[in-house]
Amino acid sequence: MQLKCVYFSPTERTKTVVREIADRLVRAQPNLFENVVYCDITPKPRRNSALSFEPSDYVIFGLPVYAGRVPNVLLSFLETMTGNSAAAVAVVTYGNRHFDDALIELSDLLRRKNFNVIGAGAFIGQHSFSKTLAAGRPDQQDLLALDAFALDLLAKGQVPLVIESIEGSLPVRPYYRPRNAAGEPMPFKGIKPVIDTTACTACGICAARCPMGSLTVEGHASVTGACIKCCSCVVHCPVNAVRFDDPYFEEHRLDLEKTYAKRKDPVWFL
Repeated sequence: MQLKCVYFSPTERTKTVVREIADRLVRAQPNLFENVVYCDITPKPRRNSALSFEPSDYVIFGLPVYAGRVPNVLLSFLETMTGNSAAAVAVVTYGNRHFDDALIELSDLLRRKNFNVIGAGAFIGQHSFSKTLAAGRPDQQDLLALDAFALDLLAKGQVPLVIESIEGSLPVRPYYRPRNAAGEPMPFKGIKPVIDTTACTACGICAARCPMGSLTVEGHASVTGACIKCCSCVVHCPVNAVRFDDPYFEEHRLDLEKTYAKRKDPVWFL
């Protein structure tokens, strides 16, 4: 069978998690898989064509948690997939707050698209908004957990997972909305990063990595389209010329760092 790794990973933490699971599966049973195929659906053009799989495929499907759910920008694309009874493992990464309904939502979506969902796991990566929240994760302890998850998958085989046993709610709840100190929802939708034009070298990295295709470079980078706050541009800028300075964004970041500093552990369901 072919082992296929599909991931949306603007900051590359989900990519790290998915690839580690795949590497451990191959190391543990090198004769089980014919080859490994990587499918990065982060770049916008990669989502122009529907994904289709073969019954003999073994698919690891990884997404980051956005506001407690599957990123809404992906929902219409994911609905175009065809599973054809391929075995699938649902994986989400989150920044140490909580994965809420994202894992059960992804698992149920895969089931509806005719995948045989055999396992699901929620793992932690450094929060994209912060330099301190879950800093450096996935770390060595996380890698050991990913190895254990992979071995558990192999031991279980391809027996279908009972989706309803996953932590979360079906039907899924609304997307998580940050609130200020007074308990009022923050207006996050229109927030976009700002570019320090005196520091920007017009290298084009941010534009190339933006999953929305919303950055352009003409003399310096500029934001010209919708922003999903994935922070790919911030994380990958080599000269730190991109940042979020909106006061609501900063208030939310500080609240996250204060409230969710205690280390969360990965969980998985088989």
